[in-house]
Amino acid sequence: MDNDVILKEKDDFLEDKEKVWLGILGAFLLSLIGGGIWCGFLWIDIFRPVCGIAIVVFAIIGYRVFTKKNSTKGLVISILVSLFTVVLTNYFVLVIEVYYSFKQWYADGQYFTKVSFFEAIRGSYQFLSEETIRAEVLRDLGLGVAFLLLGAFPFIVDAIKRHRNQPYN
Repeated sequence: MDNDVILKEKDDFLEDKEKVWLGILGAFLLSLIGGGIWCGFLWIDIFRPVCGIAIVVFAIIGYRVFTKKNSTKGLVISILVSLFTVVLTNYFVLVIEVYYSFKQWYADGQYFTKVSFFEAIRGSYQFLSEETIRAEVLRDLGLGVAFLLLGAFPFIVDAIKRHRNQPYN
């Protein structure tokens, strides 16, 4: 009889274990939806950094869906994954702008070789040495992070309330 109780407690412990790697995967995959919206806003010329809110909300949802847990650790991981996605998305927007600039320059005869999208991915970082481009990328990055934190704020408040309401052992 005592062995059954020990096994049940062990099963409960194993059931409560959070699958962090699945959560990171879920947060990253779903945060890419927000990153896709950010890139879509580039084409319709809408203020892109506001998508930082979508990136963090999708990341938190992704973590929760993949782990089936709502934890403070998951919130922190989701915010970190969202920060990575904002940086990645900003670079991707730079790549898109560089690619289309080279495409236009080629069409206008200002540049004499075609540049593939993969070449734009590899070389776009070089354009960050130009003051105006770097300033625009950093501005979008900073605003994206600010909106990300704004989007995470209600979840942070909820986590603090949940932590305060937990009984102490």
